[in-house]
Amino acid sequence: MRWQIDGPSFKKYWCIFDGTEPAANPPQTLKITNINDNPPDWQAYHFTEPKEGPLVAGELFFIREGGATGTMLSGVWRSGKGIAGSIVDANGAMTTAYTGVLGDETILLLEGEVDVTETDTGRVHHFRAGDVIGLSSGQHITWTSRGPFSKKLWVITRDALAG
Repeated sequence: MRWQIDGPSFKKYWCIFDGTEPAANPPQTLKITNINDNPPDWQAYHFTEPKEGPLVAGELFFIREGGATGTMLSGVWRSGKGIAGSIVDANGAMTTAYTGVLGDETILLLEGEVDVTETDTGRVHHFRAGDVIGLSSGQHITWTSRGPFSKKLWVITRDALAG
């Protein structure tokens, strides 16, 4: 592979993961998508929050599900006016409890702003586009995003994707 750089620099964010067991049929194609596209495959993110029960929080578009070890997810998540959510105000701000149920997450905020409140300590963190957040699996937080909002996410699990 060759990268041609037309500007003074080139930036990328990447995630590399290697589990202990190879997947039976790992993907062999190069997956290309653009975060500015509006893919038709957006789907409401329904999940079961261990402490609160069934919730809906924004929409997801998965870029990759699996990998050489079958234990990595990557995708784009969004919230805002007219987008699904259990608690969304008239301005499109969405609030949801979340416990990293899929595994450890690394999040790159693409647009918008978010407040993340750690449940155990009450500590509030404010993030905006360009910031990166690391969320450990099982860490309970409250997520309040102000739309329009989107993030690129990577979920890296142990050796099997969580339920």
